[in-house]
Amino acid sequence: MNPVTITRIPGLRTVQSFRDYIDKLGIDLQIEDSIVQGNASPLAKPLKWNDRVVGNSWCVQPMEGWDGTTTGGVTEPMIRRWRNFGASGAKLIWGGEAMAVRPEGRANPNQLIINEAAARLTRSGPNHAWRTAIRFSTRNLALPATRRFLQTTK
Repeated sequence: MNPVTITRIPGLRTVQSFRDYIDKLGIDLQIEDSIVQGNASPLAKPLKWNDRVVGNSWCVQPMEGWDGTTTGGVTEPMIRRWRNFGASGAKLIWGGEAMAVRPEGRANPNQLIINEAAARLTRSGPNHAWRTAIRFSTRNLALPATRRFLQTTK
């Protein structure tokens, strides 16, 4: 039996050596010879998706931060995270903050809970970071659910 040879990707020092390696594996992967930056980058170009246009190919996929209150409320670190999502330049936020429908149904003791207090917070004053993040990220992608959310939280 022949021993398995493992090629360490960091050991492939040139684009061509990486291209040769994936060709040997039979993987069809398009690779650029150099990294294009700024507005010329393929990631900066709008992306058509069904009948919508996403402003660029950058996407934020939020994960649960474990940083709510023990009563299921919003905290400053959570607001800051969502504000940063909106300001990041990504034009799509895929998903949202994990929320429980009942206190005993939370996945962790600091998970948000959907209740009237949380609804009031998302509609008021300094706690508008989620709306801000969605507005920043959806300038070029106005999904019906996002429009409804923004209308109900004004």
